[in-house]
Amino acid sequence: MAPVYWGAYLWFIGPFILMLHNTSHRPLYKREYRWLNRLIPWGLGVFLGQSPETYFAHHIGMHHVDGNLPADLSSTMRYQRDSLRDFGKYFLSFLFLGAVQLYTYLRQRGRHKLATRFLIGELTYLAVTVVLLAWNCSRPWSSVSCR
Repeated sequence: MAPVYWGAYLWFIGPFILMLHNTSHRPLYKREYRWLNRLIPWGLGVFLGQSPETYFAHHIGMHHVDGNLPADLSSTMRYQRDSLRDFGKYFLSFLFLGAVQLYTYLRQRGRHKLATRFLIGELTYLAVTVVLLAWNCSRPWSSVSCR
């Protein structure tokens, strides 16, 4: 089953990120149907490994503000771009420190509402992941070794 999932993931991740990018800039729904805009990051995004609110907070709240300059957390300007070692540093920093750095960045710049949205999305995603893992481990048909 995993090859089917990975195949679907690789097929849909590009169009999904493009849709997420476009709807971050220009929401689909306005006024009384505004809540439907949450379906893309909170409904579809979780199936593609995207925690809710993270993309919006990173892209709109930080990346467009700093425009890939050194203050932009995803900027590669401080790295040697043809160095595998520098790529490793960039990747590991983004993987393990990215959420903390983004939250700190937003708070330091007074974007408290966006920082809170980001934090709620991250914590909800992690909590649901832990609950589903525990539930899966308790099922007799589970193929996951939970011990």
